[in-house]
Amino acid sequence: HGMAQTYNNLGLVYADKGEWDKAIAFYQNALKTMERVGDVHGMAQTYNNLGLVYADKGEWDKAIAFYQQSLETKERVGDVQGMAQTYNNLGIVYRQKGEWAKAIAFYQKSLETTERLGDVVTSANNYWGLGSVYEKQKDISHAFEFCNRAMSVWEKLKSPYAKTYHAHLQELKQKLARASEE
Repeated sequence: HGMAQTYNNLGLVYADKGEWDKAIAFYQNALKTMERVGDVHGMAQTYNNLGLVYADKGEWDKAIAFYQQSLETKERVGDVQGMAQTYNNLGIVYRQKGEWAKAIAFYQKSLETTERLGDVVTSANNYWGLGSVYEKQKDISHAFEFCNRAMSVWEKLKSPYAKTYHAHLQELKQKLARASEE
């Protein structure tokens, strides 16, 4: 179990450095070790980590495949919080692929779970994700509504995201004002 965790941690380090292939190799080693010892929770997290790396590489279909494996494993062990996180990750990948309906469906699924669990951080991420999909679809009123919800959570939590995305929210507000004048 300790070896698997070490492999996983090394995968995280290389992923943070943008050394995707090394990260993938360590995650694969972690998976083999976890399978041998039956660490199902660890496997679910490692599948998710592999999904994150492939998403960072822009290899959407591989990312989706690993997220799906993570999801199935988390369902098996009843990891509802983990499932919500993976639904959010799937929403992100489908947004990046430009598959709006799927992105919205996964963000909504994650949001239903995170709101039920009282997970305000992931809920805020889902709000922002939904807002950005609606913006891509030129639905500025829904985009503003969801991004504004995310912002109010981030401001309450004093999250660094509040500063990072503040200007973007103001842009949406201006677009919305212009649209209502037309």
